[in-house]
Amino acid sequence: MGISRKISLILSILAVCLPMHAHASDLANDPFIRQVLDRQHFEPDGKYHLFGSRGELAERSGHIGLGKIQSHQLGNLMIQQAAIKGNIGYIVRFSDHGHEVHSPFDNHASHSDSDEAGSPVDGFSLYRIHWDGYEHHPADGYDGPQGGGYPAPKGARDIYSYDIKGVAQNIRLNLTDNRSTGQRLADRFHNAGAMLTQGVGDGFKRAT
Repeated sequence: MGISRKISLILSILAVCLPMHAHASDLANDPFIRQVLDRQHFEPDGKYHLFGSRGELAERSGHIGLGKIQSHQLGNLMIQQAAIKGNIGYIVRFSDHGHEVHSPFDNHASHSDSDEAGSPVDGFSLYRIHWDGYEHHPADGYDGPQGGGYPAPKGARDIYSYDIKGVAQNIRLNLTDNRSTGQRLADRFHNAGAMLTQGVGDGFKRAT
């Protein structure tokens, strides 16, 4: 179900069965969004890893996180949005890789993903991300002794880096006025679904 349909479902259900308040997790603490920011997804055996792996992860650098969270009130809808930004790296070390089998190389790959989750009661969270991955096997990335015309060996290893960009959004009801629920929904949310969908797309374009 698309986000526009889900917004309509929120409104119709809440108009019938909810009292005059609603709540949901803050975007920064939203478990659905937090799991997207887990760097292990981009490491070997992770769902966002773009390459193979021939050893053990040894060293990590960088981080993934949310940019400044912006909150907007659209009628009685509270919308929180933030850019997803990350630049991470790590080294995979392995053994039994002498100059006889060594050959430096570089690889690049990229991918995108998006998903949404939630309920009419708790609101909906969604994200859209794109990541570029780089795999580098350096000229000195082999085991000694030196040979093959390569620089002095510094150990067999592959070096990985990822550049991650995207947008995360949380949408929930934040009822504040004292009119009838039906009147509020009729007055405030006629075009809410389309506006929110456009907002997610615009936010992703700005983030990437």
